[in-house]
Amino acid sequence: MVIYETDQAYMMTTQHDHAHISGELALQWEESAFKNRRHKQDFVYAAREHDRGVD
Repeated sequence: MVIYETDQAYMMTTQHDHAHISGELALQWEESAFKNRRHKQDFVYAAREHDRGVD
């Protein structure tokens, strides 16, 4: 569980959802930021799977 605390609330996200969101954000990176397309695919995969828990 990823927990973010504010003055008025706690925001809680499961590790699995956190990993999914990370992968979706990684998809938004411009391909020009990578030396080749394969590097972006690897980056997106790593972001999506980095904190994925077992359901």
